[in-house]
Amino acid sequence: MIPRLAALAVASAALAACRQSEAPPRLGPDGKVHLIYWHSYNQEEQAVFDDLAGRFEREYAAANPDAPPIVIDGRGDTRGFAVPFDNMDQQLRTAAEAGETPDLVRIDYNKILSLAFGQIAVPLETLDAFSRLFPGETRQTLRERFVGAAYDACHLWRRGEQHLYALPEQVTCLALCWNRALFRARRQAIADEARRTGLPLSHERAPQTWEEFEAVGRALTWTDERRRRFGFGMRDSLWFALPILNVHHAELIRQDPATGHFSCDLSSDARVIAALDLMRGFYQGRGGHPGFEGGAWSAGADRTDRGFETGTYAMVLEGVWNLRRWNDTGLDYGVALIPRLSSEEAERLGIAPEDNTSATNLGGAGLVLIRSALERGVADEALAFMQWWTSAGTQAEWCRELGQIPVNLGAQAQLEGQVDERAAGFLAQSRFARTGPPVPLYGTLEVTIWNPNMVRVFQGALSAPEALARIEGGIRRDILTLVN
Repeated sequence: MIPRLAALAVASAALAACRQSEAPPRLGPDGKVHLIYWHSYNQEEQAVFDDLAGRFEREYAAANPDAPPIVIDGRGDTRGFAVPFDNMDQQLRTAAEAGETPDLVRIDYNKILSLAFGQIAVPLETLDAFSRLFPGETRQTLRERFVGAAYDACHLWRRGEQHLYALPEQVTCLALCWNRALFRARRQAIADEARRTGLPLSHERAPQTWEEFEAVGRALTWTDERRRRFGFGMRDSLWFALPILNVHHAELIRQDPATGHFSCDLSSDARVIAALDLMRGFYQGRGGHPGFEGGAWSAGADRTDRGFETGTYAMVLEGVWNLRRWNDTGLDYGVALIPRLSSEEAERLGIAPEDNTSATNLGGAGLVLIRSALERGVADEALAFMQWWTSAGTQAEWCRELGQIPVNLGAQAQLEGQVDERAAGFLAQSRFARTGPPVPLYGTLEVTIWNPNMVRVFQGALSAPEALARIEGGIRRDILTLVN
C-alpha cells in the first residue's frame, strides 16, 4: 500500500511541482557552481560558518583546479540562507511548490524520515561521487566516524529498503545537571537517607541509578528561609522524557526492517509502563515516599533551565546550550551521566546486565541533499561540501569556537582535554544517545499524543497503563494509519 504522503511534512505533490519547474542552471554567469544551503544557525554560528565555508571554497578550488569553483550562496556578506529550525520542513514544502528548493538543508533528525518518505531526500550512497569522497567506506563502516545514534537517524528504512539519507551535522542531548552547592547544603539529609535506604548516596557526586536518584531527590526537597526547593524539575515534553524511556529500552513505535511496517503495542509493555510510572512518582511519590519534583511541567512554573540556575531545582535534565549562561553566572554545578536502572529493576524488565547503562535522547541536525540538486547537476559538489563540513577537522574547529558537542568522533578525540569538565560530561553522555521513535510525524506524536497524556499522569488523573492505552490509540489513529 502506498503511504499517504500528503500527511507528511513534505508531500509528494511538492516533489512533482519541483520537477515540473525549470531547474536553475548548473553554473552561474561567473562559471562557478553556486550551492544553495538552508541552515538554522544563530548569529554567533553564522559568523563561524562564514569563515569556514570560505575556507572550503578556497581548499576545494586548490584541490580541483580543473573543476568549476564552488560558492556557497548567501545574502549579502553571509553564506547560506537562514531558515527557522522548527519551520524548516514547512518552508521546504512551500519552496518545492514554487520550484525553488535548495540543494542542501540542515534539518532536525526527527524530520529526515519525512523527507525520505516524500522522496525529497537523495540516498547519498547512490551518487557516483560517494565512493570517491568516502573511499573504501560502506554505509556500515561510515557509522564508526560519528556518534552512533546521530548516524542511525540518517540511515533509515523506507518501504523495506535502507539508505543513507543524510550526514550527521550536529548532536545535542540531555545529561543530568546537579547543583553542587545544594548537595553540600543538604549533606546531612543525604547521609540520613543513605542510612535509611542502605544506598551508597553522597553529597559529593550525582546519583548513578534511578533508585539513588529518588532517594537523593527526597533529601534535596525542603523549605529554607528563602523558598521551597525541590530535588528535581522535569519538562512536559516527550523529548525530555526520552532519556528515561531509553534507559528502560522502551520503544513507543517499532518498525519491521523487512517490510518497513510500523507497529505500536504499549498498554502491555512492562518497560514502557515502568518508565512512565517512574516519571509519575517524581511528582506524585511512590512506594510510600513523597514526591520531589517541583511541578516544572505545569503552566506558569519555572522552566527547568531557569529554575536550576536560581536554585529552585537541585537536579534537571538539560542540554549543553545552557553551559555558557550558567558558567557566566558562577553557578556551582556538575554534569553527570543520566542514571541507569538498579540491577534488580533491570533484571525484572529482562534487560541484560551489559545493556543496563546510562542513556539519553538525540537532538541536533543532519545535512540532507535535496533531489533538485540532482536535477541541475550539482549533487557531486554538494556531497563534497557535506563530506568536508562533517569531517573531524572542521567539526573540531566549529565546536571549539562555539562550545558544542562534535558529532564526529574524530573531532571529539581532538577536543579531549581542551574542554572543561562540564562540557566533557556532555561529550561522555552523547556516546549513550539513542534515536527517537523511527516514524514520520514526530511532531504529532510529541505535541498531540504524548505530552497531554504525560501531564495527566503527573496530575494523578491517569495511571501509567491508562495513559499508555490512550497514547497507543492516538499513535494508531493519527500516525500508523497514515504511514503503513
